[in-house]
Amino acid sequence: MVGLMLLGASGLLAVQAQTPAVITSHDAYAIGEDIVVSFSGGPGNAKDWIGIYPAGEVPDGTPPATRWTYGDGQGGVTGLREGTVTFGGGLNFAGDWTVFLLRDDGYGVLAQKNFSVVEAGTPLVRADKRTYRPGEAITVSFSAGPGNAKDWIGIYPAGEIPDGDPASLLWSYADGTSTGATGVSEGSVTFASGWATPGDYVAYLLLNDGYTILAAETFSVVAPTGNAPRVLSIT
Repeated sequence: MVGLMLLGASGLLAVQAQTPAVITSHDAYAIGEDIVVSFSGGPGNAKDWIGIYPAGEVPDGTPPATRWTYGDGQGGVTGLREGTVTFGGGLNFAGDWTVFLLRDDGYGVLAQKNFSVVEAGTPLVRADKRTYRPGEAITVSFSAGPGNAKDWIGIYPAGEIPDGDPASLLWSYADGTSTGATGVSEGSVTFASGWATPGDYVAYLLLNDGYTILAAETFSVVAPTGNAPRVLSIT
């Protein structure tokens, strides 16, 4: 990992460079829904850019990105090592997609992340954040569910498929109760105590007291770290 030396009040401070990363605000979007993309650990060139391509396509200029913008969202004027851009109106085609963080007006891939776009009426489930602190409240919203009284939200470790063994880490019926008295097709539930163990997790919308997956969204629980100096922009 490359190190960077910054001059602080008490002398030189060693700062480790972050590994480049890019992530969408959700794992799945409806057609036409705004897509929010965050990136971090970039090299900070003014012309570093974000490109969205159909899954399986490799950025090389042919064909061009379906949607793209520079990292500063303003024409590539300011070099940013981290930031957030919004693709207003999202994408008009359902399917699987990949967002790339690319280097300096070229096609050098720094990071990538897969996501999907779904047809109207397809169930969606969303965590209100991508990253939580241990014990922080986790709110999970859902839409376009089938509306059964026993539809439920379950949280599992990433890589574990809901099947009853082991049980979910956290769960609630979609109406926010432990009894499932009312069928609701959209709404939210909050796990007030969150989850204490750092790691990667998945929130599922599951069908009618069973284990049929209707929708899923990934998130992480991350322990707080020290606030070391970082370079955020280069002019």
